[in-house]
Amino acid sequence: MKIGLKILENDTTIQKRALKLIKGALDSAIKRSVSVASTEIKSLVRRAIVSSDEYRELLGGELQAELGVPDSATRLDYILQIWLNSLTVSRKPVRISGSSITGGFSIFMIREDWSDVLGSSAAQYVTIKGKSMPWLEWLLLAGDATIITDYTFSANIPRGFNSRTGGGVMLEAPQRRWSVPRQHAGTAADNFVTRSLYGIGEQIGKIMQREVQKRFK
Repeated sequence: MKIGLKILENDTTIQKRALKLIKGALDSAIKRSVSVASTEIKSLVRRAIVSSDEYRELLGGELQAELGVPDSATRLDYILQIWLNSLTVSRKPVRISGSSITGGFSIFMIREDWSDVLGSSAAQYVTIKGKSMPWLEWLLLAGDATIITDYTFSANIPRGFNSRTGGGVMLEAPQRRWSVPRQHAGTAADNFVTRSLYGIGEQIGKIMQREVQKRFK
C-alpha cells in the first residue's frame, strides 16, 4: 500500500511559521536570562576594575601618594558601587526581519562624561587650606596634562612636612611641573576603567550566550 503526502503550504509560509516559533522561544529565553546575566556581569566588572594596576596602586601605592588621596579604600569602594549600581542589563526585543532574527541584550554602565562619579564627594578631597582636589577627574580625564606647576612629588617626606597619605609630599620646584604619572594617565575614552572593561568584553558575551542557551527550548 502506498501512502501519498501532499504539502499544502509553500516554503515561504513554512519559513515564516518556523521563524515565529524561534522568535517566541528566543525572546522568552532572553527575558529569563536578564537577571542572572546581570548579576554575573556585575561580579565580572567588579573583579576587572579591582584587579587593575591603578586600583591597586590607589590602595597604599605610589599613585595614592602622588594624588594625595586620603581614605582611598573607602572612596574607591563608594565610587565602584556607583558604577555597579548604574550597570543595567536589559532585553532588546527579538524581531523578525526577512529571513533573519535580531535581538539580544543591551548594557549600560558609565555616563559618557563620567558625571555619575565625578560629582560624588568621594571623587575629591579638601586640603587643610580649603582647596578642593578633584583627584578622580585628574586620573580619568586629564591625560598627561600639567596639573600643578613649580612643584614636584617626592616619596621622601622632609622633617616638618605633613603627608595626607604618609607616602609622599609635593615640594616646591621652580620650573618643574606635575601631572598624573604617564603609565596611569587616562582620558575620557581611554582610562583604567575603560581598559578594564575592554579586557572582559569577550567574557561578557559568553555569559549572555551561555545563559540564553540554558533557557532556549
